[in-house]
Amino acid sequence: MRLALLFAGGVLLFGQQLGWSPTPGAQVAMFLVGVVLVGIPHGAADMLVASRQAGEDRKGFSLVGFLSGYLGRLLAFALVLYLFPVVGAVLFVLLSAYHFGETDLTGVRTDGWLGKSVVLCHGLVILGIILLGHPEEVRGIIGILEPSEVQ
Repeated sequence: MRLALLFAGGVLLFGQQLGWSPTPGAQVAMFLVGVVLVGIPHGAADMLVASRQAGEDRKGFSLVGFLSGYLGRLLAFALVLYLFPVVGAVLFVLLSAYHFGETDLTGVRTDGWLGKSVVLCHGLVILGIILLGHPEEVRGIIGILEPSEVQ
């Protein structure tokens, strides 16, 4: 699965460099396929990691507690994004990068700063590949985050 996704991503990146861009309908379809093939399993992996961690710590695992905490963090972060959009966006990128790196590099110990730095850098590379291939969209999002002058 990982190789298929990497290959598909490489084909899309190569096509973009040649000036080809999928239609909006195809982009929506790719997004939905990505959510089903990657997003849902990724969220499930978060739950499995939390469950395993609870077992290793000899603590009980509650699905309701996990989902409540997950949703609570989501809502708290949405509030930060709403009140402080630039700070929220920077935090979102850094936390997402760390999380992606942590998911990919399960063998890296993150007890110390070196391990945390390696995981963060790996995640930033992943996000960089995704974001830097879409400069116009990124500029548009940054434009939304910039405070506008009140007339």
